[in-house]
Amino acid sequence: MIYFNPPEFCYIRVPKTGSTTFVRAIEKWGKRNHKQGNYTLNHTRAYNAKDRLPEWDHVWTFGFIRNPWAWYVSFYNHSMRDEPKKQRSHHSFQTYLQDSLEISPLLWLGEKEDNTQILVDTVYKTEDTPKLGEKFTGVFGEEFELDIQLNAGPKVNYRDYYDDETKRLVERRCAAEIELGKYLF
Repeated sequence: MIYFNPPEFCYIRVPKTGSTTFVRAIEKWGKRNHKQGNYTLNHTRAYNAKDRLPEWDHVWTFGFIRNPWAWYVSFYNHSMRDEPKKQRSHHSFQTYLQDSLEISPLLWLGEKEDNTQILVDTVYKTEDTPKLGEKFTGVFGEEFELDIQLNAGPKVNYRDYYDDETKRLVERRCAAEIELGKYLF
């Protein structure tokens, strides 16, 4: 969760959706405009942010989703690269996916009991980030630079990780994300 004091917006950081890149752009904007930002609640979920930010109903709230098939692959590669000691018995992507299906991108943007009930005002697609510089320039009133992805993992084709069964697992778990983002495998 990123917001400024006084709050003008609240950005909910969904992991593995380019949030590091976006936060850097917001930090640059904040410094240029002498804004004091709060970056301490890194990947806070919207329902928690709503409870912690009294101005929630009066500020613009937003976050990003990502193609869920690509999102799980990114999460898997990130965890294998950055946290190998924490991994359970994830020797394969299929095992990891079956153990990780309780999480999905909308888990950060929705209600606690039903994450398909989205709490933020606007949901953007990570895949549209290159086109959003102009959109956010209009929102923030000045040139808003979205640099290249800062926390990029290995370049892989996410489709190579899936078989028919795991593809369907994600289709069932992330039906709301797929519909919202009009995602195709």
